[in-house]
Amino acid sequence: MKYCVVCRQNVQQFLPYNQGYAALSPLQKALQVVGSDIDNFSCPHCGSTDRERHLFIYLSQPGLLQRISGGNVLHFAPERYLRLLIQAQQPQQHVLADMYPNAADVQKIDMQDIGFPNDYFDLVIANHVLEHVNDYQQAIRELTRVLKPGGLAILQTPYSSILPSTIVEESASSLATREMLFGQSDHVRLYGTDIFTLISSAGLKYIGGNHQTLHIQVDTDQLGINPAEPFFLFEK
Repeated sequence: MKYCVVCRQNVQQFLPYNQGYAALSPLQKALQVVGSDIDNFSCPHCGSTDRERHLFIYLSQPGLLQRISGGNVLHFAPERYLRLLIQAQQPQQHVLADMYPNAADVQKIDMQDIGFPNDYFDLVIANHVLEHVNDYQQAIRELTRVLKPGGLAILQTPYSSILPSTIVEESASSLATREMLFGQSDHVRLYGTDIFTLISSAGLKYIGGNHQTLHIQVDTDQLGINPAEPFFLFEK
């Protein structure tokens, strides 16, 4: 029996994404990509994804949600249940952002050119977004610029646990090629283990960790989350 931390219901099993791990290309398997648990992707009751459920667990760390209260939050590609969790903390402002908004309350904001002043936000959330952005270095500079000193950024993204350097294949215009190289046709790169250095070089300090270092005692199989996915938490 599985358990969804979002809707707090027992489920027989979580639903896979695109036929799950078995459907990955041999290259993706060989690269040991850390990201979504695609065998346990969505909850059959509430539809929450594993990446959303995982952030629910990571955000339960002492003091994190309390820091949102009364603050300004910028939330890219806002997930339904994460936005409700954020709003429950009563932030002063919760800006919902996307390059392609699909709801009236979501603003069209390009992560590479964020139209807000310097030192404005207390928290930025971009959960599995950076792998879609054309110029990720410019995006990280912009995220750093709009964060207040001491502000936090949650920047989850898939990466290879064995590649020392990020793969960017600008000539890979074929959707099939992108899917083979990066795991999805709308991804434009596969980060390597240098992802932490790439983000930190813009002025953000990595303060996250994994289940062990953060002392999170959970049954990852029961909760349908990837035990290898760290918490990409950064501080300006």
